[in-house]
Amino acid sequence: MRLLTEKHFSVIIALIKQRLLIEGNFKTMQKDEKVETMLDQMSVAFSDEDVKNQPELREMISNYAQELTKTQNTGLVATKMVKSLVQYYWITKTQLPEAAIELHHQIRRDATVYDGIAMSAMLLPVWF
Repeated sequence: MRLLTEKHFSVIIALIKQRLLIEGNFKTMQKDEKVETMLDQMSVAFSDEDVKNQPELREMISNYAQELTKTQNTGLVATKMVKSLVQYYWITKTQLPEAAIELHHQIRRDATVYDGIAMSAMLLPVWF
């Protein structure tokens, strides 16, 4: 594996900045709206009767809501939460409540976009 040279690093930073500018203008205007929307979606799932019967799931949603409030990073929280919901399902071997499944579907797109950008940034030195 090649070392990351200063030139490669500059290219990576330039591409990331370009990507952020393209998406950033749109995201900056709607960042607060996205955070509020995601918090509302989490609140609906948190308040669901079936979720109330699963304290671990309820605590997970609460923790990610707190993290979202603190960081305002919807992509990071979405990717962590999607993976945690799937992991919770695999560990407990029980069907997730409908509200949790709906929350998963609502935030999955943001998680996928975030994962794609992160993977591109990590693999960029290998490509060049």
